Amino acid sequence: MEADSPPRALTFAVGVRVGRAEPHQALPVGSKQLLAGAEGPKSLQAKSSPTPQPLLSSLPPNPAFPALTELSVTPRRMTGREKANLAESSATGGIPSGHRELRPPRGQRGCPSHPAISPPPHPGAARTAAGRARGSWSRRQDRVPAAGCGDGGHRLSPQISSKRSSSFKRAIANGQRALPRDGLLDETGLGFYKRFVRYVAYEILPCEMDRRWYFYQHRTCPPPVFMAAVTLTQIIVFLCYGARLNKWVLQTYHPEYMKSPLVYHPGHRARAWRFLTYMFMHVGLEQLGFNALLQLMIGVPLEMVHGILRISFLYLAGVLAGSLTVSITDMRAPLVGGSGGVYALCSAHLANVVMNWAGMRCPYKLLRMVLALVCMSSEVGRAVWLRFSPPLPASGPQPSFMAHLAGAIVGISMGLTILRSYEESLRDQCGWWVVLLSYGTFLLFAVFWNIFAYDLLGAQIPPPP
Repeated sequence: MEADSPPRALTFAVGVRVGRAEPHQALPVGSKQLLAGAEGPKSLQAKSSPTPQPLLSSLPPNPAFPALTELSVTPRRMTGREKANLAESSATGGIPSGHRELRPPRGQRGCPSHPAISPPPHPGAARTAAGRARGSWSRRQDRVPAAGCGDGGHRLSPQISSKRSSSFKRAIANGQRALPRDGLLDETGLGFYKRFVRYVAYEILPCEMDRRWYFYQHRTCPPPVFMAAVTLTQIIVFLCYGARLNKWVLQTYHPEYMKSPLVYHPGHRARAWRFLTYMFMHVGLEQLGFNALLQLMIGVPLEMVHGILRISFLYLAGVLAGSLTVSITDMRAPLVGGSGGVYALCSAHLANVVMNWAGMRCPYKLLRMVLALVCMSSEVGRAVWLRFSPPLPASGPQPSFMAHLAGAIVGISMGLTILRSYEESLRDQCGWWVVLLSYGTFLLFAVFWNIFAYDLLGAQIPPPP
């Protein structure tokens, strides 16, 4: 054998005992001098020996491989469990955790003398069924230590300190928390409120892991007070004006109704609070009942799951977009009712159900989807009819219906982004910033429109009451 020719491949592992040469364990040794002084050229052949023998104990120090001269290499056979793990890993196409496929340099790939080399399989690192369902093992798992393991827990805690963060979601996917594996529907002995929490989890969340996490980690503080407070305020205001005007249906036809400081009127555009406070006024008992029912049935569960800040922002964004859209598209019409915010919540929830249809476990979801669309369309049709064909003589234009459409657009765009980001930070998502920038551009345009367009276009608006 010539001095410059590389020796035959020898199977060995540094620091552990390994078995005879297998295709996945071949590790080429590129220096003949590494084993000089062992047993001669014949000892370079990979043989299995029942008695472990150190091969590097008699080697002189080698400057090219200083670390290997201090370790022992002993051959052994592969155990049955190691072979089973290797077969399972090959069948699933995955690589056990902590290992990576060893490849030659980029310029030598594909060369027969430098085949791809894989390390020996880890005995307990085969993929689980949950891991295959959630995707491949994260490469960042090697860099994120398990919580509570020495200094690793201190390094991990800042990464998952924020409840809605990407690292928190990654910790969930990588199994950093332990939750009961039984289904939520199998839970017994639950109280009324805990059963209601389970119902909300199945109504709102499309992923079983998120549903289990919400069920076990839900806290009653803070309670969903925003939607309840808005609904209660709307009912109180309606009762006060109904008793004052002695009119409970079609209150907008009463001449004193439009004098309220809460109603949006194009003649009072300078009073900026009216662009939001109109949501507390309603045309009649039918509109109030429809909005209150949807706010309690959809708004409260959404607030329980996603929090008061996100749902209140979405609701108020729909209300503000509704009044600004009316000031642009229907310049002579007033506006009352919280339909802009209600349609923002409903359209966002329905769009989220459609986007995650296979994962939603709410019963009769198709029938309920059809009924919700029919009710929302009927409400829009009623508003269009009252706007263009008033059943009673009126002193001025009736409230516009454009707030319904504007709220639906806000819900499909901004609301869908919010609802699909459960337990994730919105500021880390590019889509959220695109939607927020679009909404801000619309607000800026609407402000300039209300300041200059009415005078430039010579719009004939009705006199303010």
